[in-house]
Amino acid sequence: MIKRAMLSAATLAATLLATGSAQARPSQSFGAFTLAVSQSDCVTRARSAYASNGWSDIAGGDGWVKAHKGNYASYTVCNSAPGGGVMVNIFVAYDQPDPTGDLVQAERMAVQRMVQ
Repeated sequence: MIKRAMLSAATLAATLLATGSAQARPSQSFGAFTLAVSQSDCVTRARSAYASNGWSDIAGGDGWVKAHKGNYASYTVCNSAPGGGVMVNIFVAYDQPDPTGDLVQAERMAVQRMVQ
C-alpha cells in the first residue's frame, strides 16, 4: 500500500515537472495606482477602457469591472482611498504560455493607460 502511494506521488510529480511552469498557471500582470476621482468615475473609466480596447462580456458592480478578450480575463477594482480618490487595481490573466509576460502586460497597460 505504501509503495503504491509512493509510486502515485512520484508519477504525479513527474507529470507536473514535465508540463513545465508555463502550463501550471496562467500568465498574469498586475498594476496598482491612485486616482483623484470618485469610485463611480473610476468604474466608468474602466468600462470605457475595456470597450475601447476590444474587450467583451464587460460587467461589474459597486467598485469593480470584469471583462474578457479571447483567452484573457481581467478585473479592475476601484477602492475608495483614505483622504479621497481611489486606489485602482488592474489584474489581467492569460491562459496561454507567455514566458516573458509581454503579451499579458501589454493588455494590462492598454487598459491602465485609458483608466488613468
